[in-house]
Amino acid sequence: MGKFIELSKIERQLLLYEIFLHCEVTEFAEITSRLPINKRMIQRDIVDWEKELENEDGEAKEYFTAKDSYYELFPESSERTRQRDFKTLRRIGHEVGYDNNDHCFVMEEDYGLREDFDVKKRGGKLIRRSNE
Repeated sequence: MGKFIELSKIERQLLLYEIFLHCEVTEFAEITSRLPINKRMIQRDIVDWEKELENEDGEAKEYFTAKDSYYELFPESSERTRQRDFKTLRRIGHEVGYDNNDHCFVMEEDYGLREDFDVKKRGGKLIRRSNE
């Protein structure tokens, strides 16, 4: 059994994004069944996304493969930064790593929306069991 870890803002936002990504219509109950957060926090996260997902012309940005997207989004980032980001994804339950045989980055298959993120609220903080 892993220890419990406190979720950071970006980890919470990534989990919330995962819900929106897999649902055509997202009900508040659909979100709170996986993440114990309130409507105001959801609204703030959506505003944050809108700021990040627009380019200078106010149009949505387009991304392709994970590795290409990463370097397009963060051209100045180092290998160390990318490894930190992969660690963040692993902390919220995604299998991300490097395949030495194929010399490429891999992430688990997308099987749709996970039923349980294993996120709890304790002392006003969101926590989940660590996979590490």
